[in-house]
Amino acid sequence: MEAPTRLAAELTALNGRWLDEVRQHLSPACDPHAGFWDRWAAVRYLADQFEEPYRRTGDLLEALLDHLDQRTAGRLVDDRQAIDHLRADFDEIGRERGTAIAAAAIACSLLATLQRWCSELEDAVRTVERENPTRVRDALTRLASADIGASS
Repeated sequence: MEAPTRLAAELTALNGRWLDEVRQHLSPACDPHAGFWDRWAAVRYLADQFEEPYRRTGDLLEALLDHLDQRTAGRLVDDRQAIDHLRADFDEIGRERGTAIAAAAIACSLLATLQRWCSELEDAVRTVERENPTRVRDALTRLASADIGASS
């Protein structure tokens, strides 16, 4: 892996704070013995606080797509779709009683997929930054303004 560029380093810091926040809220639901209220708290976090930084990170992805090779772009888009599906599945199952084992599997998969997606985005920014496209810089500025991690 190459040395981080300025924008990549900034994204890594933002993602680090955001992932810490997500782990704080989802990790209790990853326990197959978690109670309903642990799952409910994770459902509420995903519905209330997760959306804004996730949307802005998606905006960054959109800004990157035209500058990425097809394989990398496809992997990032596929991971984003997987995150969307896992969120929807967790939202549905996490609201029900007696679903701790299934909810834990979904929560853990969501967390792992999100971590991989963020890491791959950082690598993509590192690659694209050399070209310094304005659209990528603007998207990263909007992402930084979300003040990810400040709500925890």
